[in-house]
Amino acid sequence: MQLLFISGPEIFIIIIIIVLLFGADKIPSFVKTFGKAMKEMKKVTNEIKDDIEKTDMGKDIKEMNKTVTNLKKDINKVTGGLDDTGIIKDVKNIQKTFRKKL
Repeated sequence: MQLLFISGPEIFIIIIIIVLLFGADKIPSFVKTFGKAMKEMKKVTNEIKDDIEKTDMGKDIKEMNKTVTNLKKDINKVTGGLDDTGIIKDVKNIQKTFRKKL
């Protein structure tokens, strides 16, 4: 797994630059602060997600996802042997746009 599309040698160079800029004695406190910030960000993100799921908006999103899934099933039944041209392509593009907005 690549972290932000950065390979091993690039990470090594970044670490060397950090050591040169901050000094070896400040790096542990920097990493500790960064870890706390990431933990707090995850906590806030989970709280927001829980709030959305508890509200009507969360229920509406789940209902829209079910509707899109049902529409997709119906479209696949109707278009079983057809290729991705014309109306079928337009419908699939609308589905992609709708999912991106969710």
